Amino acid sequence: MRQLGSVLGIAVMGAVLQNRVVVYSQAKVSTTLDAVPFIPAEIKAAIVDAVGTMASRLSEMRSGGAGDMAALLPPELRDMLSQVPAHALEYFQNLFTRELFMGEFAHAMRATILVAVFVLLGGAVLALLIRSHVRGAEKATAAVAPEDVRL
Repeated sequence: MRQLGSVLGIAVMGAVLQNRVVVYSQAKVSTTLDAVPFIPAEIKAAIVDAVGTMASRLSEMRSGGAGDMAALLPPELRDMLSQVPAHALEYFQNLFTRELFMGEFAHAMRATILVAVFVLLGGAVLALLIRSHVRGAEKATAAVAPEDVRL
């Protein structure tokens, strides 16, 4: 049970962390893009989807595997940004920074740790209930005298 709990704990917390990073990054970029009135809704949706793709590749950002953030952009977004005027391109380059994703990663870590705390508290309560149930069964068994048992 302990090994199963360890494996599942790591997998579940990893999944929660990955999900939160994607959701928080997309929300941050979406909020930033809402301040720009001239971007069509379908373009905003494509950019937010691309941010989700980028956020799921955090290990490449952390390890420095990609020299610049443009290498992590999905090809569709790279093509879209290649058609943007120079002054708008600078805006988008400032939007897709390593710091944005690492900041949202830290934010996601807080949420993941909070989930872990609730799971641990639930496990502790269950362990106490199981322990008290076992003690009750031991007392009931000890109360029965051997001569009372008929075969």
